Amino acid sequence: KEEHLYMVSEAIGNNRFLVDLTEKTKIEFEETDIPENLLDRATEGAVLKYTNGTYEYYSNDGFERIDNLAKD
Repeated sequence: KEEHLYMVSEAIGNNRFLVDLTEKTKIEFEETDIPENLLDRATEGAVLKYTNGTYEYYSNDGFERIDNLAKD
């Protein structure tokens, strides 16, 4: 969804499994449309932001953010 933050929970080949941090869900989904130039940075724990119909690198503190969701 536009302007949402997603954490990469698993990286397999060019596919990434993401968790929506904005909606505070722990539901994983497989994303196959990660820009090729982002794949090296979109590793486990990376946070991506979905803007203007594409993902961009946001930060590398995804596991910390997931831990904070568990405390809410």
